[in-house]
Amino acid sequence: MAVSQYLTVSDLLTAPLGLSLRNTPTPGSTGPTGTTGAQTYEGLTAIIQRASALADSYTQQVLGATLDTEEKRTDQFLAGIDVNGYLWVHTDYWPVLSVQSFQYGYPAVGGTSWTLPTLTDLIVSRAGITYPAWFPQRGMPPLRVQYSYLNGWPNTLLTGSVLAGATTLPVADATGMVAGGKLTIDDQGLTEQVTIAAGWVAVQGAASVTLLTGTTFAHTPVFRPTTAPTQPYDIAVSALPPDVKQAILLICKELTDVQGANSLVMGRAGGVRGSTGKDTASAEKIPIEAQSVLNHYRRIL
Repeated sequence: MAVSQYLTVSDLLTAPLGLSLRNTPTPGSTGPTGTTGAQTYEGLTAIIQRASALADSYTQQVLGATLDTEEKRTDQFLAGIDVNGYLWVHTDYWPVLSVQSFQYGYPAVGGTSWTLPTLTDLIVSRAGITYPAWFPQRGMPPLRVQYSYLNGWPNTLLTGSVLAGATTLPVADATGMVAGGKLTIDDQGLTEQVTIAAGWVAVQGAASVTLLTGTTFAHTPVFRPTTAPTQPYDIAVSALPPDVKQAILLICKELTDVQGANSLVMGRAGGVRGSTGKDTASAEKIPIEAQSVLNHYRRIL
């Protein structure tokens, strides 16, 4: 599984949180502690990934988009037949973006004989899938229901430059990007929102995502390794809610500002160091303000 990273280094450096991270060494130079600009960049990336992992742990689900496969039974409370005779399942993760496969059948000796409904007939809700066909509510054996579905919020990086007016976005991972979906290109003063084209077919992994209309601005990421005086510069392409990103920033602040057990500290010269001591629970590293936001995104059990 890919490591979650819900912010870029530039997000962290420009956040108005009073972080002591801005006195980073000039790219290509060496600070008093022997830390170079590139090492600082890697250190900040590690902090962001740790904060992102803490947010995933707290919400009990990966916030970034994933493809998951599950099985439920109608006699186990997470699937059933409603008063209309509709077959429903409660997904483990949310929000459900789209359903990739769906089948049901009665368990039997020799194997289950599966029925595959037309996917366009399914009704998709935030945390559930419903097949609107008539089933008797009583007197029928339990059904097995198997399905795979995209869930969460797409979150990735540009893998190449795009010109103003571009109608495709080269991204590192297109998981969760569905036709008609909204994406934010997070590029500081050039940030903009784009819409995925209606004809786009969802895929996983690196891809060039087709847009409904062209971009307003040009976007130019700077890739590692870089040569002085250029600093690495990632550009995010994401559908993560803004308050989630704010919560991740608050966790990063906690990890860098609180000098305690195993916390990461950014020195005045920009070098990341770790203190030693007794570890604390993950939730204790998440500020109350961040918990208040992330409570709205916790897994529905």
